[in-house]
Amino acid sequence: MILTVSDRLWVYFEGNSKLQKLMLDIAAKVMKDIVKNFNKTNQKADPGIIMVLHPFGRDLKTNMHVHMLMTEGGLTSGGQWVAMPYIDYRIIRKKWQYEILTALKKALSQDKTLKQIIDWCFKEKTNGFNIQAKRRIEGKTKKAARYMARYVRHPAIADSRIIGYDTNNVTFVYEREGITRKIVMDKFAFIHNVIKHIPDAHFKMVRYYGIHGRRARKNVREIMAKPGLKENPAFVVLR
Repeated sequence: MILTVSDRLWVYFEGNSKLQKLMLDIAAKVMKDIVKNFNKTNQKADPGIIMVLHPFGRDLKTNMHVHMLMTEGGLTSGGQWVAMPYIDYRIIRKKWQYEILTALKKALSQDKTLKQIIDWCFKEKTNGFNIQAKRRIEGKTKKAARYMARYVRHPAIADSRIIGYDTNNVTFVYEREGITRKIVMDKFAFIHNVIKHIPDAHFKMVRYYGIHGRRARKNVREIMAKPGLKENPAFVVLR
């Protein structure tokens, strides 16, 4: 799934690795809380989450959002798998909005303009921030790996999308809603829009949480090896 924030907030995340990490951490917190508190068994289950930060859109403009793969349920501390085949996306929208805005307000408590934007978000976006949900990834784990690898290796723009250069302007294309669109951009603006999305040195664009986290992996492998436990829980489906 994809979690987004209001475009009014993009300027705060752009080029700020501290707030970009905050975005990823809060996204993980939201989904972990939902799995722990909304599964039918009322057990404290921990999901597995892989996330990739995407700071750009197809047109090279800033568009801060998070791509996420999550297990369909979670694992209890006692080694029991708790299935969660359905999550109401309305819960995610509102909880994601509340948590990220609250965290931003705390991180930048002296920014009066941000406070006004946050108040506007709560007032105008009463259904929460937009999310996009993909279908469950069934069966082969290679399909899931390809899905994530697409975003891990995905640069701001591929060479194949650049169709023209006249020493002053760069022409490139992108698709939106099945329609191919063309943009002609000043060469220096083009360079700026590409390099501004390069992450800071050592900043991890891909992060792992819950049972996919580094500290949990060894214990999870031991638990998953137990007889009778489903080895490959399906990826989450949202409706």
